[in-house]
Amino acid sequence: PDRPYLREVDGKLELIPGENHWETLGYLIYKNGSRITEKPLLPGSVFTLPGEGTYTAVAEENSDLHSEQSLPLTIGKSDRLFIRFDKPGDFQWTSERWFVENRETDKTKALLSETAVREIVHLIDGVIHREWYTWGQIQKRHDLNPEGKAIRRLFYTQGVLSRRDYVTRDGVHISTELFDKDGYITESVRYKYIDGVKKEIGHWWFEKGMPVKLIGSEGHTLVSFPGIYIKEGDSWVWSKMP
Repeated sequence: PDRPYLREVDGKLELIPGENHWETLGYLIYKNGSRITEKPLLPGSVFTLPGEGTYTAVAEENSDLHSEQSLPLTIGKSDRLFIRFDKPGDFQWTSERWFVENRETDKTKALLSETAVREIVHLIDGVIHREWYTWGQIQKRHDLNPEGKAIRRLFYTQGVLSRRDYVTRDGVHISTELFDKDGYITESVRYKYIDGVKKEIGHWWFEKGMPVKLIGSEGHTLVSFPGIYIKEGDSWVWSKMP
């Protein structure tokens, strides 16, 4: 499960469930690194934190799986902690920040600049997306893994997604998808490196998002042998590679 979040707002302490918490049974509380709750605290309950210290929380699922510990919260006296069912309306897991020439600035100035960068910052995971803009129009976006590496890279034409690449954590390009101006996928290519050379192992073509042609194979019943597949009506017709 995703880790919960402890916060103090308007003089009150609350535990906010992790982003995905649908199978969470309850929460365990730690003080200065030691567990102080015998049983998981259920959503809607109230627990008194016993005095000054640094507290963290762990989510426990019905399957006995446990999350990582929350970010620490330090308090100066005993206080009541409310266990929320869901996040409150004034709480967001992510925020944005804008940069022009590597200096943080406000959104309005950034969108009026020739070049700007937008970062989406997760409260726990840090920067998870980075986007590049020209005169307020998005040009590309990188989705980052926990190591900060761009494993999904999106490219835009006149503000519309036109290409999406997937890359391993080691920077190996494994697939590309192309899109038309209406948002439909038109091509999808998968790659494999053989003796250090990148080769296509599957290349799909689409019409209005529906597959119509494949060169290669996908390893399942309909298209399990390398070759050229053309959709004719409800059937796929196979032919040998030239």
